[in-house]
Amino acid sequence: MEAVVEEISIYELERGKPMPDMIHGLVQANLIFELKLRHRTEFRIASEVALATLPVGTTPDVVGFPASALDFENRPARNPTPPTSVH
Repeated sequence: MEAVVEEISIYELERGKPMPDMIHGLVQANLIFELKLRHRTEFRIASEVALATLPVGTTPDVVGFPASALDFENRPARNPTPPTSVH
């Protein structure tokens, strides 16, 4: 019998976690929808925002920031503002 060897993707190697699947994507989308529905004027809800906080390279699935105008001129690769707690 031949052993099945699964390759580890670059995503998995870089992040040290498995690739997101359909369930993960649906839960993430539903969370964003519900949070935006309940907090559309208070917070800006986003997904996959790279943060300039510790640990370096943190990119949460869903984050909330206080509502503010978007700055299209100044877009750092890693957001220096820590996300807020959304209840």
